[in-house]
Order: sequence, then C-alpha cells, then structure tokens
Amino acid sequence: MPGSPRLALLSDLVKGDNDIVIRKIINDAYYCKTAPKHSLGKLGAYRLIIAGWATDFCVGSTVGSALSHKFSA
Repeated sequence: MPGSPRLALLSDLVKGDNDIVIRKIINDAYYCKTAPKHSLGKLGAYRLIIAGWATDFCVGSTVGSALSHKFSA
C-alpha cells in the first residue's frame, strides 16, 4: 500500500523540495496513464535519476523506456 513503511524511501536517499516522485502500479513507469514523459517534458527535464527495489525488473523497464523517450538516465 502506498505510504506504508515497507514502501518508504530509504533514509539515505535525500529527496529535495523540487524532486518529483512518480508512483506506479506496474513495472514500467511509462506505461501508466500519467506518463512521466509528458510532465517531465513540460519541466524541461533531460536527465533522470531512477531508483527502485527490483533493478532487474521495474527499474530496468523504466530506464529502458526513459532512454527510448530520449532522456539521459
């Protein structure tokens, strides 16, 4: 469940006031109806820092999609 202690960001991961956290429901964040490419493009973002729990599944899928949408990851 979102907001549960199991899904909290690691304390070592410092989130700034201007940082954006995109919550997703499937492995690839770009598949979501609120596609990050649209909101990130409006902000002029060109480089992403992607963090997650399952590098070989969720993170890998999202990084692959970010690269295909011309972001530097």
